[in-house]
Amino acid sequence: LFRDARPQYLRMSGDLSSPDSSQVKIGTLEYALFGEWRHAWNDVFRSSLGLRWSGLIYDREQNTKYGLYQALEPRVLLEYDLSKTHRFHASFCVQRQYLNQVSVSKMGLPSDFWLPSSENIPAQTATGPSLGYRFRNRTCEFSADVFYKKLDHQFFSAVGMSEMLSKPIDLYQRFWNGSGENYGAEFFYRTKFHKLALQLSYTLSWAQRNCEQIDQGKIFDASNDRRHDFSCLLMYPLGTHWDFTANFVFATGQPYTPTLGMYLIGERNVQVFGSYNSVRLPDYHRLDVSFSRDLNIRFFHKSRINFSVMNVYGRQNPFFLYSTVIVNPDPVSFSTLYQYMCLFGFLPSVGLSFTL
Repeated sequence: LFRDARPQYLRMSGDLSSPDSSQVKIGTLEYALFGEWRHAWNDVFRSSLGLRWSGLIYDREQNTKYGLYQALEPRVLLEYDLSKTHRFHASFCVQRQYLNQVSVSKMGLPSDFWLPSSENIPAQTATGPSLGYRFRNRTCEFSADVFYKKLDHQFFSAVGMSEMLSKPIDLYQRFWNGSGENYGAEFFYRTKFHKLALQLSYTLSWAQRNCEQIDQGKIFDASNDRRHDFSCLLMYPLGTHWDFTANFVFATGQPYTPTLGMYLIGERNVQVFGSYNSVRLPDYHRLDVSFSRDLNIRFFHKSRINFSVMNVYGRQNPFFLYSTVIVNPDPVSFSTLYQYMCLFGFLPSVGLSFTL
């Protein structure tokens, strides 16, 4: 897999100008080779052993530096059938990623960016086990899984997004290296009551990070932490041609770093931030419904019309948060006003699909 990466390369329109990022250009070649061995020891016990050899060759044009990363990624899967309807499984794997996510938490807008591995950025790694249980019969299906992943080489930007947008920066010299862990449980249930089909899924998870340069090395929630993630899907046929579908989703709000205030040093404004990712956006939830009908249109093998409404009750789900500093002249003081930017309120639509 070839990549030609240009960190801090921006395309803007209007009166905005982007920093000159032509100094930093990185070409990468990522490769991998995978082998797997599967064996059924008897009628109820099976195993699978896998080994992946991966690597990256990079060429950093700015300093004409070449480098190589390579590693082995073992994985194992064990399955045991307690009966025809009950199954247990356990797995362990090591994973490496050579395109590294770098977190920026001083904006409510999702602003993480990606950097390929280079001379001082090793591959991000995830190592850990998982355990699971499955039940399935003719009328329903249930699964429960628990997982844990130890994360190494988690990167955080040492500069704010506004500084990245205003001047050229060697991002490879302006980041912090930390670690973290992801763990939690996932549940899934699907069944059918006569004509009504029901599907439920729920995840309870923690995504935590720590870095010596952030909050004295204290553990904090990652930007992609979603403590609760729930969805409910209902499907019901209305007669012989119409189908009704309803889908409800809920997710815990995204963490971000709050702005507590600001002060002046000469003519320079200096913002004061709270603890890293210490507060969250409001929880995200919405209900979508749709009605679909099969059509009999000549010239088409199949045709279907769909009437749907996204976000039926018009929930204002914040997409990102921005803050405005208000200056009070007499006496001179500052206050911070937070405002949410929301997308997609009540949104009806009509669609037509067909196959020839």
